[in-house]
Amino acid sequence: MTEGRPVLSVQNVSKTIEKTPIIHDLSFDLYPGEVFGFLGPNGSGKTTTIRMIVGLIKPTEGTVTIGGHDVQKQFVQAMENIGSIVENPEMYDYLSGWENLKQYQRMIPGISERRMHEVVELVGMANRVHDLVRTYSLGMRQRLGIAQALLNEPKVLILDEPANGLDPKGIREMREFIRRLAEEEGLSVLVSSHLLSEIQLMCDRVAIISKGKILAVDHVDALLEEKGRVIWQTTPVEKARPIIAKHLHVIETAEQQPEAEQIVTLDDHSDLAIVNEALVAAGVKVHLIERRLPALEDLFLDLTGGESID
Repeated sequence: MTEGRPVLSVQNVSKTIEKTPIIHDLSFDLYPGEVFGFLGPNGSGKTTTIRMIVGLIKPTEGTVTIGGHDVQKQFVQAMENIGSIVENPEMYDYLSGWENLKQYQRMIPGISERRMHEVVELVGMANRVHDLVRTYSLGMRQRLGIAQALLNEPKVLILDEPANGLDPKGIREMREFIRRLAEEEGLSVLVSSHLLSEIQLMCDRVAIISKGKILAVDHVDALLEEKGRVIWQTTPVEKARPIIAKHLHVIETAEQQPEAEQIVTLDDHSDLAIVNEALVAAGVKVHLIERRLPALEDLFLDLTGGESID
């Protein structure tokens, strides 16, 4: 991923509403064939940013380009390269899925019946597309919304909280579907979410946003590796602590229990064998040394100073 020219570029974008700054100098790029996570709590500015990307509202400062076209200066050309679901997919309940797609087809020149059949197959709705939308589950409505967003063969697909309201099975299916779009269809997908575990499983890279500011942008694995931990289980722990602290930065965690006799340190890729030798030489029994990457939740809490994702 992150190869070639970006298909979506957000550069120094800010938004002020009624003299109140909402979005502060956001910058990130989306590259061909990657799933990019836009992660933050509700109210952090995700949807406002997406609305600026798709041209529903104008940024106060900064530029958004899609497929090399400036959204403000070349709106029609930019929108030809993007498909999106902002918040919830809106459908006519009294029409079938196919009839809803036909309504959208009439609004966009050049959409063939063949393309309609292609997107129906792509989202796995061939057996239900002629049923009334009112009979669809939420997951099926999401799939129909994605089919609609894919009709114009966009380079970029933007999904705003696509797992909202889905049960665990539906969330897993949506995750696997989004990965398939990127890997098999070469589509670039921007997914906004407050579901940390899903972003970690689904996305190649992630931007973490809080209070309208981006705190970090990187590959998920790289972000987590920076916050790696080493778990030391020793006896006696009081004797081990100063020895370990000479070599590594010791972290106190809220869940740490004295009786667990654990010491947690940052993983700075030091040679742990040297620390182990020092402990053994001092008569400390070493029961466990474990390198551990944090969950994305731990990273988020660390970056935001404990702000809840919900």
